[in-house]
Amino acid sequence: MTSQEIKLNILQYKKQIYLLGFLLSFLVLPGISNAQWHNAKLNRDARGYADPNSKSEVVKKFKKDDFVLALVLDKDAKYLTVWDIETNKRGFVKSSAITIKSPLKQEDLIEYKRGTEKHEHTNLFIENTTYDSLTLQLGDSTYIFAPYETKNITLKGTSYPYWAIQKEAVPDYGFITLPDSSDYMLKIMQEFNEDKMLEMELTLNPLHEEKEYDMYQNMRLDTVVISTPPKIGYSKSGYDQLQITTGTKSVDADLLNDDLKKDAWVNVEAMDKPLDHYYDYKRYINLKYNVAIGMDYMFLGQSATYVKDGESIAASGIYRFFGTWEPFSSKTTEAALIFKLENRHSMTGTAPRQLGYEAGSALSTASFKDMGWGLTNLYWRQSFDKGKYAYVVGIMDPGDFIDLFPLLNPYKFYLSEAFFNNPAMAIPNQGFGAAALIKDIIPNVYLAGGFHDANGEPTYFIADNFQSFKRGEYLYWVELGWNTKTSFLEGENVHFTYWYQDARTDQEGGYVAEASQGICFSAAKSFNKSTTFFRAAISEGDGALMRYMVMGGYMYNIAKSDNIGIGVNVGEPSDPTVDESQFGLEMFYNMQVTEHLNFTPDVQLTVNPVYTQEKEAVAVFSMRFRYAL
Repeated sequence: MTSQEIKLNILQYKKQIYLLGFLLSFLVLPGISNAQWHNAKLNRDARGYADPNSKSEVVKKFKKDDFVLALVLDKDAKYLTVWDIETNKRGFVKSSAITIKSPLKQEDLIEYKRGTEKHEHTNLFIENTTYDSLTLQLGDSTYIFAPYETKNITLKGTSYPYWAIQKEAVPDYGFITLPDSSDYMLKIMQEFNEDKMLEMELTLNPLHEEKEYDMYQNMRLDTVVISTPPKIGYSKSGYDQLQITTGTKSVDADLLNDDLKKDAWVNVEAMDKPLDHYYDYKRYINLKYNVAIGMDYMFLGQSATYVKDGESIAASGIYRFFGTWEPFSSKTTEAALIFKLENRHSMTGTAPRQLGYEAGSALSTASFKDMGWGLTNLYWRQSFDKGKYAYVVGIMDPGDFIDLFPLLNPYKFYLSEAFFNNPAMAIPNQGFGAAALIKDIIPNVYLAGGFHDANGEPTYFIADNFQSFKRGEYLYWVELGWNTKTSFLEGENVHFTYWYQDARTDQEGGYVAEASQGICFSAAKSFNKSTTFFRAAISEGDGALMRYMVMGGYMYNIAKSDNIGIGVNVGEPSDPTVDESQFGLEMFYNMQVTEHLNFTPDVQLTVNPVYTQEKEAVAVFSMRFRYAL
């Protein structure tokens, strides 16, 4: 035989040789198998070779931070066997390029009870109870399961090595031992471990002990759903995998925060258990269709110690339905359609939005108003190069992108207009606009900017928004900031924002506001359980509500999921008839009463309200409830 023929034979049987080596890792070395396969990450870009040397064929190019499994037989080895379970590619990678994490635990599923049926083989009904497809390697056979799918496999009674593999999940592996003349159900489930990673959980039960025995016998198996309750702090619908790309009052942030398991004061299983199927369904449509949805209802009641005219009590409610659809994504690119439909309705003659003005303040004491139905979000978001570049375009709330800070959410934190958005900036209502971001133009420095319809209204739907946008009156803004966080414009940073707004007219061409401009500064930081911030802004022209504004605050996670916050502010209106400043103080306690119900008592004090001479100070007491699903 020539040397050329030997090389051809080696290449021909290379796959069989590697498969044999893979099986030997189970059969020849069972005593140390628990210490062989490890969770690992690439600490730099590296190549995976067919053989443990750099001159062999490259089977895969690995990227920094790729999650892989590493087979560790010799800690001093120059090359380690690496398995990318997402692509099912295996190769040898230099050990210096791999950071070894925790070892995988081997599970032995052993069952010696005989079944009720008498036959010379074993019937194994394998059920995927998860919301994603998976691959099961059983012995030398491979089976692919769709979500909820069940297969009936006939085996000889003996021991089989297995691997349960699922995308973005830690695999499960070990041995299954079965006797002849038996019928068993193997359920493949998911559970959350301490690192918030999915981990396969396999349970082996005699089929005759299953309540659904007759259904299994008839092979009507695709309706069985088994789920594991999440631990405190973990996601109920799997939304902890969503990319948070806008501020804390955005759709993205609400979807994630509402889906996390809360450390509530009252946990009543009779109230929470019926919603398990709802969250299972949300997980299913997210994994199958890449659609995440949420809804909430909020009530706000306020009472002022003084009003110029009318009622001193105001109450309002808000219902919102919101979500995201990600039609495609990859390791470097993410795209999504963001939507939100809401109804805001007043329950009293004066809505909370107007109560602060009625008390003589230059600022509103809440954003709850009476507007009816509105399409407040319908925009396209896309990021590139792992979030380094991003843009959004469509119907949006500009306050979700401009001059952000972590406590900018009037439905969870401060109610006063001094702290939601920035009253010394001419931020329009929801309407058509666009924004873009470049991160790390130099390390940790980002540049963002955009433009927006200056006459947008939340009650406009698509056609009305087009007509308003065509009028050509816009807000323009650019922001330069230092940010070590990975989320897009999350707000925990230091930044300067410059803005300019065109002169505004009403639909008949009448005067609304002159051309205006201004600059804002913001610095915010979270430390363990606390968040602190300082913000300042000045404006020129009458486009913004305030001529200048300075504010600061602090919030602390005092107990369980509860937060207590305090904020102070001082500012002067842009109204040329007013030449004095007013001061504000706000305190709130955000209490997680149940898993879904949040209660926030709040008090606001305005000193020297500039639009009344009757009172030196006015207090507004509030109660806010929010029920989220």
